[in-house]
Amino acid sequence: MADATFTQSTDSTSRVRDFPPSSQRKIVTGTLITDGSNGASALDIPASLFGLVKIERAMPLVKSDNTLIVVAAPAYDGLSLLGKAAATAAPADIPSGTYLAIVEGY
Repeated sequence: MADATFTQSTDSTSRVRDFPPSSQRKIVTGTLITDGSNGASALDIPASLFGLVKIERAMPLVKSDNTLIVVAAPAYDGLSLLGKAAATAAPADIPSGTYLAIVEGY
């Protein structure tokens, strides 16, 4: 199992504008690459990968060729990102590929 990698977009918003400039909350946008063995277990994709301590919200991941949308959510403790199985509500590994990832946290 290889670790997932993340590259932040240079044009991504780094601070949530509804909070004061001193707030640590930010929205991070970038490219998440996984080999298909990450996302089913807590800490597979840690918040620190996105430069965060805790993840509060995640948008669905969109594969680079637009053929797949994967639902993702923060783990209960916010320390990592989990993938969701298509037919159930159970955590599942994110299929291998390159995805647009947008997460919010601090």
